[in-house]
Formats: sequence, structure tokens, C-alpha cells
Amino acid sequence: MIGNAWPVGDTGYSVLEWGELDRQTLGLRITAWVVATPKGEQLPGFHASRAAAEAVVRALLAGAENDAVPGAGVPR
Repeated sequence: MIGNAWPVGDTGYSVLEWGELDRQTLGLRITAWVVATPKGEQLPGFHASRAAAEAVVRALLAGAENDAVPGAGVPR
């Protein structure tokens, strides 16, 4: 389930919370963060923090590979 979304500057990319509903509290238990492109498509991979997901966007825009960014591609 998707939670809140934050824009990454004025790039058009967004970072979204990914998680599950906690049946006792009815709150979202965040398990990862994902990146959405300006067209709304989800990039592959789950990230350990919002900052790590934002770093992936900055690295992509700088022409770097996702593997070069710490915290990128955390499997879920």
C-alpha cells in the first residue's frame, strides 16, 4: 500500500512510502520507500529510507547507476 508522497525538488520525481496497514492501529507501517518518475511509473527497487530514495533520483539525474548509491535497491 502506498502512503504519503513527496516531490524531489522540481525534478518531477516523487518518493512514496510503501507499507502495510497495521490492523490494530489502522496506521500505515512503512517498510520501504519507492521512486516514481514524472510519468507516474515506479522505478524498480525498494529503498531503506526516504533520503536513500531521494539520493537515487539525484544520482539518476546526474547520470550515475543506482548501484553506486548507498541504500538503493534494498530487496523486499
